[in-house]
Amino acid sequence: MNTPLPVYIKSHKGIKSNPLVSQYNLNLVKASLRSFELPENAITISKRGDSTIYRYTHTVTMSSHQNYGWSDYAQIIEYTRDGQRAYEYSGRTPNGNTHNNFMETFRSISPIINQLFSR
Repeated sequence: MNTPLPVYIKSHKGIKSNPLVSQYNLNLVKASLRSFELPENAITISKRGDSTIYRYTHTVTMSSHQNYGWSDYAQIIEYTRDGQRAYEYSGRTPNGNTHNNFMETFRSISPIINQLFSR
C-alpha cells in the first residue's frame, strides 16, 4: 500500500492468513514486540480489546544494557464510545510535516484496518 509513512501490522492470530494482508501487501511484525522494538519512522498498528492502536515511532533509544529501551512516539487510539467511533491522540511528532504524514497515513489505512480487524 502506498502511504506517506510505512505501515506495519502486529501479527495476531489469524491476521497472516487474512486475504486483505496480501491484497494490500501489508507488512507484518511479531505481536510480541515491545515498544522500543517497533520499526522507526513507521506506523505500527495493533488491536487491544475493542481498541485499534496506530503508533508512529520516530526515535528509539536503547539502554546501555541493550535489552531495554524507550521510544518517542505519537499514537491514535480508535475505539467505540456511545455507539460511535472515538479517537484519542497522544505523544508527539518531531515536526509538522511528520504530523501531516501520520494523519494522512491514518486516514488512508484506517478503513482497511477496520476491515482487517472486524470479526
